[in-house]
Amino acid sequence: MNAPSSKPAITTLMPTYRRPRLLRRAIRSVLAQTYPDFQVCIFDNNSGDETAAVVRSFADADPRVKYFCNAQNLGMVGNFVQAMNRVETPYYSFLNDDDFLLPDFYETAIRGLEESPEAAFSAMLTVCVDDQCRLIRGQVLGWRAGLYRPPDGLYAFLKNGFLAWTAILFRSDMVRALGPLDPEIGASTDIDLLFRVAASFPFVVSDRVGSAIMMHPGSQGFSTRYESVWPALAQIVHKICHDQKMSAASRRDLEAVLTKWHARMIFRWCVQFTLMKDFESAQKTARLMRELYGRRTAALLLAAIPRICRIFPPAYWAGTGLNRVREALVNSRGDNSKIDMSVVRRIFQLDEPVPISSGLSRDFS
Repeated sequence: MNAPSSKPAITTLMPTYRRPRLLRRAIRSVLAQTYPDFQVCIFDNNSGDETAAVVRSFADADPRVKYFCNAQNLGMVGNFVQAMNRVETPYYSFLNDDDFLLPDFYETAIRGLEESPEAAFSAMLTVCVDDQCRLIRGQVLGWRAGLYRPPDGLYAFLKNGFLAWTAILFRSDMVRALGPLDPEIGASTDIDLLFRVAASFPFVVSDRVGSAIMMHPGSQGFSTRYESVWPALAQIVHKICHDQKMSAASRRDLEAVLTKWHARMIFRWCVQFTLMKDFESAQKTARLMRELYGRRTAALLLAAIPRICRIFPPAYWAGTGLNRVREALVNSRGDNSKIDMSVVRRIFQLDEPVPISSGLSRDFS
């Protein structure tokens, strides 16, 4: 195992806002890594609570923990953008303050980059748990360990599902060449970055689990609304299809594939918004089928889903029941034997309070 160096190899970028208890667990999950050559940079989006004191309690014991506090709230995406702009190490990863890493994430991910020097990032798989650490979703189906080259890597994203950037280690110089995060994309900026990378560079995937995403009432997955999804996904598709670094033939082929994928996403989000009882977002999403693709009949059928569920509650209950069955079937198809839930639960329990001193400055970077 490598010893920590004066100039670390990895930076963990951890934007945070008013989640001091969950932040403890996220920081501890990084400090528990079997690969020690990293620094943890917490970017506080002007929380105005005990966040600074929580981070100080770790920084006093471990100099790899560093704290930065924004003078004003930059918004969620703005905080991620400025965090990424501060990276000076060869590798970096993002970690949301309510998620956590499994102990061998960095060791496994950096091995992937060392074995595949042409890869722009090394990804592991992710589990999704609720606030009681019960498994909601297992591994992403379809992904196989190995190296994915463009454009096949991008096609793999469309076929197999998104790899969460919580379990991705990026190679700084290659990703930097593609430009910064795009704040106009909003909450889908992670998808935009991964699509851009996959369209331009190879990447490597491990079939092991490297992180856990927690779904809870305050998480992004619970608070998603129409404005955070559309028109962002349409903008992402447009950007990729007009990437002049690809040949005209490749752009045409990719546009056909992305158009079909985008239409599927419209259907899925309409259903998802309905199950969330966000019927207004579901109706807006259904209209996109007509506005973007001229499919009037499909748009009318989609719009009927939230309308029926709103006026006839048994239809909604039936829909949620069918969705649970679908999720159970999807999980049963995955190889969850590789998920060691005892390790996930051990890290999950690392959110208990630690002694906090008083009278701390707000920024001790």
